[in-house]
Amino acid sequence: MRKAKDNANVPTRYYRPTLQMCPRCGAPLYQRCTLWRKYLVTLAGRIRVFSMGYSCRRARCSRARIIYRSVEVEQLSLKGSSFGFDLIVQVGRWRFWEHRTLDEISALLNAQGLPVSRRQILYLI
Repeated sequence: MRKAKDNANVPTRYYRPTLQMCPRCGAPLYQRCTLWRKYLVTLAGRIRVFSMGYSCRRARCSRARIIYRSVEVEQLSLKGSSFGFDLIVQVGRWRFWEHRTLDEISALLNAQGLPVSRRQILYLI
């Protein structure tokens, strides 16, 4: 039987857009919604990431319906993936440049304390 992951000590990061004022009317942007949230496995460890969406406060503004998002959080991982780009690149480097086997890659990741199974490594390759 599989064990559930322990998410109690996973650090949380909130990302918001760099813009704080509407570029059209100059009104302050407000938090409109949470665009997505997920647990992300990177080389630094697991993190819980929230991508917050902001929009213009004024209803008459022509950009009131536009949702602004953080560029930085969109560069952490692929859409729909729970693995960071740094982990994907590292696994590819080990596999294709250093010609390591799946078991060797799995041992390296487990030594770093990263919860990545053999099947997930195949998926990353």
